[in-house]
Amino acid sequence: MHRAILWLFVLNTFSSVFGQCAPINIALEKPYTLEPAPNYPACTEAGDRTQLTDGKKVSDLFWTQPGCVGWSGQSPVVITIDLQTNQPIAGVSFNTAAAAASGVGWPSELYVWVSDDGDLWHVTGDLVALSAKHSLPP
Repeated sequence: MHRAILWLFVLNTFSSVFGQCAPINIALEKPYTLEPAPNYPACTEAGDRTQLTDGKKVSDLFWTQPGCVGWSGQSPVVITIDLQTNQPIAGVSFNTAAAAASGVGWPSELYVWVSDDGDLWHVTGDLVALSAKHSLPP
């Protein structure tokens, strides 16, 4: 059984701070939808409705902690973050983990799509493929 655990997307834009570009999390506290609903028993709870954009990072076996959002046997999983205004996006990041002993696997694909109106969508890339260019997970 394939299990996917996905914790965070961070959308960034850059602003000038004293002449330097500093990332800003433009998804912070923005609403989102999850399809299907999270179902991984070790971390599924009411907080799943806000945890992906609350700005808090969970570490150490995070798929067993309530600050994580997880799915078991579900594919695809669609997370739609509503930024509420059209904004430039300079980057997207994600945090996930895997453990063969627990049956938790790496995501095979993690596509980022953008839309100005919620009707017409454009794919901007696959974060798994892009991250593999730098290094693969162990």
